[in-house]
Amino acid sequence: QRLIEVACKHLSDTYFGVRNKCLQLLGCLGVMDTPLTKENEGPGSRDVQSIISDYFGDQDPRVRTAAIKAMLQLHERGIKIHDIIYEQACRLLSDDYEQVRSLYPER
Repeated sequence: QRLIEVACKHLSDTYFGVRNKCLQLLGCLGVMDTPLTKENEGPGSRDVQSIISDYFGDQDPRVRTAAIKAMLQLHERGIKIHDIIYEQACRLLSDDYEQVRSLYPER
């Protein structure tokens, strides 16, 4: 749980490599039923899928790729992806960066 909290805290880092590693950690360690509070947000909590999906629209295509990979990691670990987040991921089929498109998850 502590690693997940640290990853969430550093997702706002300006360096893409840090954001990528944080997303990778969330994909490897995140669980569906653990609410998380993201740094600089209100008192509400969000699940790991919602936090990862925020980075589907990151300005850096390498971060978008890392976000899709993290979501795929959750899927491969047997966590059911929320329908709305799956739909967001599907929209990345038209991403202008080929590496993002090539990671499209099959349901």
